[in-house]
Amino acid sequence: MYPLFWVVVNKHSIFSGKSEEEICSMIESDPSLFLLVPIKSKEICFTAVRQDPSNICYVKNPCEGLQLEVVSQIPEMIANITKPTDNVKRLAVSKGYHTLQYISDKLITSDDRTHCSSRYDLIFEAFKKATECGDENYVLALVPNLLKDTQFLKAFKKEINNNVILQHLTDYTLERYETFDC
Repeated sequence: MYPLFWVVVNKHSIFSGKSEEEICSMIESDPSLFLLVPIKSKEICFTAVRQDPSNICYVKNPCEGLQLEVVSQIPEMIANITKPTDNVKRLAVSKGYHTLQYISDKLITSDDRTHCSSRYDLIFEAFKKATECGDENYVLALVPNLLKDTQFLKAFKKEINNNVILQHLTDYTLERYETFDC
C-alpha cells in the first residue's frame, strides 16, 4: 500500500537528502509539494491530506485511516475516493445526508455488519436526516433503481414506514400502468 520511506538521492530533487520528517514539514508549509514527492510514505500521505484533503486524489489505494481523515474534514471529498470503505461511507452520511450523492455504491458491502442491521442502512440514515429538513424526496431521487426493488421497499417499510415511500410506490405503479396502457 504505502512504500517504506527512503531518502531521495537524486541531487536535482528538492527532496534530495531529506528525511521523512523534513519532507512532512515542507509539505506542511506548501501542500502542493506533495505532487513532487517521489516516495509517498504513509506519514507523508497523512501530512499532505491534513493540509489539503484534495491530495487524496494522488494516493493510490488509500488506507481506511487516510480515507476517514479526508471525509472527517470535507465529507464531499468521498467523491474522490475510488473504493471508500463502509465506515468511510457511514462517516460521510453522518456528516450530512447530501453526501449520499457522491457515493457510487450506496449499499453496505461488507459481511461484518456490526454497525448496521441492513445493507440499506446508509440510505435509511440519509433519509432520516433528510426528513428532519423536509428533503426526503431528495434521498429517494438518488436511488431510483432501488425504488423498483421489492427487497429494498420491504426493508424501507419495515425500517422507516413513512408515507413518502407509499407515494413513491403509487407513482411507480401509475407509471408502470401508463406504459402498458398504450
